[in-house]
Amino acid sequence: MADQAKDTASLLEAMSTKPDISLVFKGDDGTESVPAHATILMLHSPVLAQAVELAPSSSSSSSSSSAAMKELQMPGTSKADFLTVAQFLYPILPLPKVSWDNLEVLLVQGHKWDMQVRPR
Repeated sequence: MADQAKDTASLLEAMSTKPDISLVFKGDDGTESVPAHATILMLHSPVLAQAVELAPSSSSSSSSSSAAMKELQMPGTSKADFLTVAQFLYPILPLPKVSWDNLEVLLVQGHKWDMQVRPR
């Protein structure tokens, strides 16, 4: 469990490094945002690539940034489920492994977003 928390922290740190898009998740406990990189999303999913192209810019971005941060709504996807998938999209060591614990999430979300994870 401690390793999973450490892996999630490493993932969130990587996703927070110069992000250009904010993924917005709406759940029972409110709305949560996660920073991400549009290029990584677009490389792995034609569905997300089109969504990124159509995503509006956030009005809460600072005026000093060269480009406004885009916001991408992630309907029907929880933050936890997306972070499970994102572990396979971002090049972070140690490499994640598919297990019975994450298999259903990977299959459902992979199908939903037509994701293509290339072997490393």
